Amino acid sequence: GKYPDHRLAETAQYYLGLSQINLEDHAAARDTLQVYLTRYPKGRDVAVARFWYGRGCYLSGKFEDSVRALKTFVAELPEHPLNEHALPFLGEAELKLGDSAAAVEHFQLAIKKFPDVETADKARFGLAQAYELQKQFDLAIAMYREIAAKPGNPLAADAQLNLAARLFENNDYAAAATAFAEFETRFPGHPKTPVARLRHGYALFYQNKFKAAITQFE
Repeated sequence: GKYPDHRLAETAQYYLGLSQINLEDHAAARDTLQVYLTRYPKGRDVAVARFWYGRGCYLSGKFEDSVRALKTFVAELPEHPLNEHALPFLGEAELKLGDSAAAVEHFQLAIKKFPDVETADKARFGLAQAYELQKQFDLAIAMYREIAAKPGNPLAADAQLNLAARLFENNDYAAAATAFAEFETRFPGHPKTPVARLRHGYALFYQNKFKAAITQFE
């Protein structure tokens, strides 16, 4: 800031970061809050600033920094309401780094602590992805089914498509064809419909249902 030695500089630095967050300038917010955390390690808003910094790191692709910041936030403030968001972001950052075991732990904790909020579905989706990384395919399939079945869930379409894809990768072509067909019926006009139709066609083809497959490939 212009007045780094002023008694209100700490507050200004913090709210500068929050303003950048609200403008979705994640990289700028990350850098601003990093300065805040370095300059004011015992500042009034350090704990919450660490959450927003960790979130900004995740959204700007700095996953290792995100994990460090969010782990600290969760450990220091386990009952803070922002853990509703911190835990899923932490799990997703760990997924990006390939640490599926840690991701499972934090997604499960998010679901346990905040079972009925919108971010719980985000955690369930991440948990399904983590199970896939661990090759626990039955658990992943069950989780995708749960998410896809929930009316109005913003992740339902992606869960249905991932469910169908996982069934296909498991060589369960009949179940995959059914799941792809359900995607097309439930989510008409979805941007991923062409991919779903193509893979539906593959699933039919590998069952030797060539006439049905043609209708998907056309």
